[in-house]
Amino acid sequence: MMDKQALSRLERFKARLGSERQLLLSELEDWLQSQTELACITLFEQLHQLNNDELLESLQQLENPKSSKIRSRLQAIDASLCQLELGLYGYCADCEKTIEPELLQRDPTSQRCRRCDSIHQNSKKTQHRILL
Repeated sequence: MMDKQALSRLERFKARLGSERQLLLSELEDWLQSQTELACITLFEQLHQLNNDELLESLQQLENPKSSKIRSRLQAIDASLCQLELGLYGYCADCEKTIEPELLQRDPTSQRCRRCDSIHQNSKKTQHRILL
């Protein structure tokens, strides 16, 4: 059972994630409105009727650096919000230990504890070198 302080902290993270999601959607709407490509115009017109999966799929189809950046961040936020609902938020995706609170403060979508994130980053660097 969680204490009041832990529940309060989770509620703050949930509110922060929700706020960031709304800001991203506003940024996306502004950006789409400024575009002249048919796919962007169509997405702008449908934006408020799409569910999360449809929106992410539409953003992926745009193949634009701006839409890719927004899509990646929306995915991270949506994953964290789902974890909150399931009671899994704040646990490392690799070792399942608690993610350090300062990491979650810095980025509430963090998926790994400091140790596992370090291993993951080193693994990515090694794979990148091998691919070159």
